[in-house]
Amino acid sequence: MVYAATRAALIGLAETVPWNSLLDYDIAVELLDALYDPFDLPAADPPPAPSRQCLHDQARSGLDALTRYAKDRGVLRVCRSILDVTWAADPDHTTPDAGGQR
Repeated sequence: MVYAATRAALIGLAETVPWNSLLDYDIAVELLDALYDPFDLPAADPPPAPSRQCLHDQARSGLDALTRYAKDRGVLRVCRSILDVTWAADPDHTTPDAGGQR
């Protein structure tokens, strides 16, 4: 369940940036997905969130929680780093959701 919630929050963030943006939350999703069975991916519907900040917080705390389950911690740290770097480079992360720009 933690994986599904984290994946959904990352996809929610990815959907808030234009497709041609240099910001790429999708890389974190792909790395996270590589840790799990490709035939058992959870639904990709992003959760309803009041803001991008909420999605970021959900993704961040989910990645931190997953490291406690001893999946590949190195990959999870890379996902977390990608999330943090992308979030810091995102000029619109303090504005309301753009909604469906992808």
